[in-house]
Amino acid sequence: MRYTWPLRALRDPSFRAAKRILFGAFTWLTLGFVPAGAHGQQPGSPRLPKAKQSQLTLRNVTKDTVQVELRVGTAPDCAANPLSAVQSIPPGRRWLIATPRPICWRRLDVSPPAGASPWHRNVLAAGEHLELLLLKS
Repeated sequence: MRYTWPLRALRDPSFRAAKRILFGAFTWLTLGFVPAGAHGQQPGSPRLPKAKQSQLTLRNVTKDTVQVELRVGTAPDCAANPLSAVQSIPPGRRWLIATPRPICWRRLDVSPPAGASPWHRNVLAAGEHLELLLLKS
């Protein structure tokens, strides 16, 4: 008597689909256990530490919504830095800005006093957190 079960099962289309699924699961499990740092790293090359993000938080303590323009860059003149965002901050809410670069911001809903710059420039150390309160002007 011939033993034909495995040969018939190999020709069955549903068994082929099961083989593909098992092979895919095995591959996924195998690759899932490779350490995250090992992907794409050259042997013997040192890993560079990531720059710690500075964090500036603008908190609206007024009763009105505040409009803020944000520019991030190294230019000493804030207007020369590229526009990053314009945000409306509702009363009692905060806007968290995280970046390793200098931060420039200004309120769009108030006019600065005569001769004063509307820009506020904050250069924070790596990993430093600063919270500023936006007051009614």
